[in-house]
Amino acid sequence: MRKYILDNSFKRLLPLAKIGLNFLLPLLIYFSSAFKVYSSSILLFYVKINNIIVKSSKKKYLPEHILILLPHCLQYSKCPHKITGFIDNCHKCNKCEIGSIRDIAKEHNISSIEVVSGGTIARTIVQRIKPKIIIAVACERDLALGIADIRKIPTIGILNKRPNGPCFNTTIDIAEFGETIEFVINK
Repeated sequence: MRKYILDNSFKRLLPLAKIGLNFLLPLLIYFSSAFKVYSSSILLFYVKINNIIVKSSKKKYLPEHILILLPHCLQYSKCPHKITGFIDNCHKCNKCEIGSIRDIAKEHNISSIEVVSGGTIARTIVQRIKPKIIIAVACERDLALGIADIRKIPTIGILNKRPNGPCFNTTIDIAEFGETIEFVINK
């Protein structure tokens, strides 16, 4: 009984939390620059709070309502096959995780999976596809700004790893990606 009351109360607070999140990013950026605080940590905090809010709704989505957005820097830099705009060009050489990501998406019948080179293209794709939820992979900055920019569509951000520096042969935790798909998909 108590768990039901807490869940119900929390659900009533979700709209307020979403409104607060929309005001949080500009404030966090302002204070981080004013006090010279490391801004990547603040942006990551914003992404994590957003993910908690989106996941707390526990809403499930049909595969055709899910959009997966990936940065082009996930592709192996010396790959001869251009996948930006057309992920099916991936030949699954296993030098990057694009093939594994594509396999997980196809396993769950998610057909909207896009590799993009920047935020403008990502926004154009979102406007064209009109998904009900977005699973986005990127760095802290791109995730936070993208989530803030597309406020009306729930977005779960997955941080990419940058062992070779920013925007070059980045990777992701495939297990985390798969778990995120499992969490949002309506089977």
